[in-house]
Formats: sequence, structure tokens, C-alpha cells
Amino acid sequence: MREGPRATDGIPAVSALDVDAWCPAAPANDRRRLIGLQIANSRVRTMDVYHGLELDPPVKTRFAELETPISVLIGERDFQGSQLWARRLATQAPNADLTVIPAADHMPMFSTPEEFQQFVTRSLAL
Repeated sequence: MREGPRATDGIPAVSALDVDAWCPAAPANDRRRLIGLQIANSRVRTMDVYHGLELDPPVKTRFAELETPISVLIGERDFQGSQLWARRLATQAPNADLTVIPAADHMPMFSTPEEFQQFVTRSLAL
């Protein structure tokens, strides 16, 4: 049984797989930059212990408590799970709006930079 890409192909291969999955619309130069960033942060992939802690109660049950206006952005080429969370946040937070960029993936600042800039500019103006 194969142990997985990290064990057999190394961090660069795993980083490339990750970028391909999360950022399929990123241009080639940005894709290389993102892979490099993944490699530079590879310590996260090699930690023996996960140090993240869930709040009690979990954040996902507390969106209605958010009072600050929130602009939620999602790309239609992002994973379905990410899209569901974005919609959940936009629906449950009382002062939230949702923007969907059809051609964007998980990293719209790379996949659709003009639309991303418009979103940020519009959000900051609110």
C-alpha cells in the first residue's frame, strides 16, 4: 500500500498537488509562487501534533453573534465545502453579504485579480 505523496514523492510533490486542488485557475507564474510558499511552510505538514483548538462552543455555531459587517467572497471553482461554509456564514451572520466570482477558485487574488480588487475596494467603501 502506498503511504501517500509526502512519504514517497516529497514535500514539493505534495505542495504541487495541493495547489492544483485549491487553485486550478491560477496562472502558471502564480502557481509556481504558491507551490514555493507551500514548500516554505512545509513545517505545518510535518508537525507531529496538531495545535489547533476548537472553541467551546464551536465558532461554526456562533455566526449570529457577529456584529461587524462582513463581506464574504467565494469562487465558484472553489471546493463545494468552502462554498457551503461561505454561504452559511453569509446567511447566519446578521450583517453579511455574499459575493460569488464565477471564474475564481480558493485564491481569487491569483485566479481573478481584477474581480478580487473590485471586491476589496467595494467592501472597504461600505
